[in-house]
Amino acid sequence: MDAATRRNLEISETLRGESEPTLLSLLDTCATTMGSRWLRHALHHPLRDRTVVAARLDAVAILRGESAQGPYRKLNEALRPVSDVERITARIALRNARRATCPRCAKR
Repeated sequence: MDAATRRNLEISETLRGESEPTLLSLLDTCATTMGSRWLRHALHHPLRDRTVVAARLDAVAILRGESAQGPYRKLNEALRPVSDVERITARIALRNARRATCPRCAKR
């Protein structure tokens, strides 16, 4: 999709430049910021290969399980405390990383 089409579809930003209500704001229930960034990218660059789409749908069905009792909820809870590894590694690569200041780290 070209930029004008993405803008007019209001995938991640309204025509007025606001972040809500958009398709992304309605669909984003990701547990991590990495997931939210991936979702944004996936919405702006939809897949063309039907076999990849089918494989993803199968994976979602497995995670959801029968009657929505699959491992999704446990996985979602396990991912919530995960740090933003992409941003951390980018800061390290740019030599702009800062030392953590969490209470556990300060005791060391």
